[in-house]
Amino acid sequence: MEPIKLKLIVSAVIAILIIASLPFIGTTAMTKDDKEGLVIDFGYWEVTWTEMPLTLGTNAVELLERACNINGYKLTLNDIGEVISINEEENLFEKPWTLFVLQNKKWVKSVESPLDIDVSRYSLLAWARASDPEDLVPGVDATGFEYYGYADEGKISSGEDLRIVSLSPTTTEMIVAVGGEELLVGTDLYSNYPESITSKQENNKITIVGGFTDPNYEKIVGLTPNIVFCDESVGSHKIMADKLRKSGINCVVLYDTTGMDRVYDNIWITASAIGHSQKGREVIESITDTIYSITGIIGNQPDTSVFITLSTNNMPYTSGGSTYISDIVTTVKGKNVFADQDQTWVQVSIEALGNAQPEAIILIYEEKIETQESYDNIINGLNNIWKSTPAYKNGEIYIFSGSAGDMLSRSGPRLGEAAELIGKVLHPEKFIKKDSNDVIPKFFSDDYHQYLKYQEVLF
Repeated sequence: MEPIKLKLIVSAVIAILIIASLPFIGTTAMTKDDKEGLVIDFGYWEVTWTEMPLTLGTNAVELLERACNINGYKLTLNDIGEVISINEEENLFEKPWTLFVLQNKKWVKSVESPLDIDVSRYSLLAWARASDPEDLVPGVDATGFEYYGYADEGKISSGEDLRIVSLSPTTTEMIVAVGGEELLVGTDLYSNYPESITSKQENNKITIVGGFTDPNYEKIVGLTPNIVFCDESVGSHKIMADKLRKSGINCVVLYDTTGMDRVYDNIWITASAIGHSQKGREVIESITDTIYSITGIIGNQPDTSVFITLSTNNMPYTSGGSTYISDIVTTVKGKNVFADQDQTWVQVSIEALGNAQPEAIILIYEEKIETQESYDNIINGLNNIWKSTPAYKNGEIYIFSGSAGDMLSRSGPRLGEAAELIGKVLHPEKFIKKDSNDVIPKFFSDDYHQYLKYQEVLF
């Protein structure tokens, strides 16, 4: 399981260590992005990035014309230079082709005429069928660095394969999903999915470079990576990215996943950084197709209230409203009983659980639960407040452990799998009505895949 508990417990200690280490971090100037180019965003993660110099005196329409020539796209303009279509993709209703520029590391809709903009003022521009910046894929990673141009189909400019280090289990899963497994030379200690990763770790084909919150700088540098993938939610990762960049090593810091959309963004960024953008789009489309199927089966049902927890003690950690798992619950017609907590994972009192009276409980458990006896021991050991809930009285308590627990803990490409199982937890009758054999158990472990029926095999 991704060490959520560890992360919560040691966060204060890590913060102190980070502050103490600041004087010793590299003293060279922060590296700057030296990549320039244009993004053409057709929508739905169909994006083309073209690296080219943003030369003095070139306007945004001329830049688009050059990019279209390079990519073989037909460009249609009207008499005053407005874009009618790119590659025969015309303006959408309320989402016409619009120019966006990167300012202060964020997309901003241009207020100037594209014919009047000198592109040399920027490092990155985008033509997109979009009404506002939120419609575009991010132009930079979580620390404001561009992620385009590091590789082409997994190879650097010399033609050699990329060498990638991943500092979290979630980023490792994303790298594998978008076709980068063979490029991995290092991971954190907790990266254990798919099983081929642990096999390569055991055979010394992949080096473990530290824990989730304490990556080892010397081990990372010793692997001579071309890209190191980090996680914004871990403070030590951002510090490490800064230090590695000052040492001349490229880093991509993925966004903290406070919702499902951020998962899609991170998959896209990961794929684009290693030059597998088409594969990234395919992975995202596969997940969204699964979720479309799941929500179609559930239909317009009343929301089932659910408590998501990491333990059965008297002050359990639970998912607040700013987590991807809470977002999944909402998507599959559920209601997180602690969604009003504007945090990620937060401790609540056992009395608060009693007051919430959830209709279902999802327990993400550290130890593997693989027998009915083990499940029964946990359920029977609950105190009276837990037993006062409708979830207990109706037998709607589900335990996710082992690989299944990891799946719910990691906001990565197993998003579709998580959505299907949570949908079945909250609305089992809808799935049984469609397929009488589609019955799920009360506990899941490494065998959870056998209960999935609406998934494409991603990795």
